[in-house]
Amino acid sequence: VEGSLDPIHEGFRTSSVWIRAFEGVGERPGRGRGAMQPPIPDLVSPASLIEAGIRLGHETWSRQCSLLLTRDGADPSDILDPTTTGEILDFIARAGNSSLLLVPLGAGREALGYLCLGRSAGQPGWTDIERQAAARLGHDIGRAILHARLYEHEQAVVEALQALDGKKDAFVSMVSHELRTPLASIIGHLEVVRSGDLGDVPATADRSLAAIDRNATRLTSLIEDLLLLSKMKEGAEPMTIRVLDLAGVVEETVVGLELYAQRHQVEVGTRAEIPTWVRGEPYELERVVTNLITNAVKFSPAGSRVEVSLDVEDETVVLRVRDRGLGISASDQEQLFTRFFRSTNRQAQDIPGTGLGLAIVKIIMERHDGTVRLDSALGEGSTFTVRLPLFTGTAAELGVHEHLPSGVGRR
Repeated sequence: VEGSLDPIHEGFRTSSVWIRAFEGVGERPGRGRGAMQPPIPDLVSPASLIEAGIRLGHETWSRQCSLLLTRDGADPSDILDPTTTGEILDFIARAGNSSLLLVPLGAGREALGYLCLGRSAGQPGWTDIERQAAARLGHDIGRAILHARLYEHEQAVVEALQALDGKKDAFVSMVSHELRTPLASIIGHLEVVRSGDLGDVPATADRSLAAIDRNATRLTSLIEDLLLLSKMKEGAEPMTIRVLDLAGVVEETVVGLELYAQRHQVEVGTRAEIPTWVRGEPYELERVVTNLITNAVKFSPAGSRVEVSLDVEDETVVLRVRDRGLGISASDQEQLFTRFFRSTNRQAQDIPGTGLGLAIVKIIMERHDGTVRLDSALGEGSTFTVRLPLFTGTAAELGVHEHLPSGVGRR
């Protein structure tokens, strides 16, 4: 608002310029923001005149006209009472002005402020062309005020959503922590009961206990995922960077998932170009490999095969996990890496899951300056491709001697 005064002052050859943007949207709750050019420190607008200006700004905008005020009267003549007219003229006279042109500022149906142009007794009167030009200027400034107000509103909404998101994450983290201990106790007692240490367990009872165990384990997995997401988002735990061979991570992960794959009657095959050194946080990279493989196995039909491969392409380590399962539609792919998203495919909805696994993969890749990509089509399976920068330095350069086997150097 203030920045527009100098060119207006010069362009309209005024002795004084006042401008005020109303506060609020579509209402008059306060005085808003105003400025004067040239500034007169001892000249302060009384509250009564500010209120009169707000009323006149709304009235002239509704009529789509300007208001010209001189000692001879007002134009239009029915818009001001004699008392207010005298107060305004006395006030502008203290700034060396004998006439005042009030132009409303607005956009659409909404009055957003007013602009007052003052001239002294020795200056020429206001022409119709000048009044028309001032009216057009009022529309231009009004649009600028509206855009600024919308931007401020948008920023306020963003800040409120960010604050709400922070509270939500804190709440989820707190609840997850509180649930983890009793769940661990439930699972521990289930193991004791099912082991027979407290007496024989009938087969019918054991089936119910097994169902409790499975669901308690699922809840534990969900809680661990939520806590991991919270830690990574908040940066509560700094990454412990190591140099490691991703092929070794894949091999250990596949061995650890053998029973999982067998239960789903899916074979997991691996092929790796060794070595494939990368810099990263070991647990997080292991989590990426685990989530991609378990996801591929879970959505693969019995008797099929999941292919896991590692290659080095253009100074990049490329991990691909390919399945021949349900596949993912183009519309689902757009949201696949968002938290809690579950496929709209009815067959996929029948398979248990939290919708957090791939969101975790994406966040970890972003933390490692890597990428994850999906190529898929319904009924044709899916291929997830992870790319990480290849480590090409020496142990001495990165100060990680204790994490590198002997003989590892520049490739």
